[in-house]
Amino acid sequence: MPLLSIVMPAYNEAATIHLILDKVRDCRLPDGWTKELIVVNDCSKDGTEEAIEHYASANPSLPLTYRKHEVNKGKGAA
Repeated sequence: MPLLSIVMPAYNEAATIHLILDKVRDCRLPDGWTKELIVVNDCSKDGTEEAIEHYASANPSLPLTYRKHEVNKGKGAA
């Protein structure tokens, strides 16, 4: 079964991250395809981590893997 992996860097997106996560969740793929989302928090200071964790627990149908950097590394490090 084909798999689409989406890697999404995040930095200080607590107020808006749910919007893009909704779009990924609602995205329809061709028959037989599955998706996974890998969210990489780049040392946010605004509650992004809590927003991602809350979203993941409220939307268990979206395969979401969460990673965080202990220091800011930039989006290329995601």
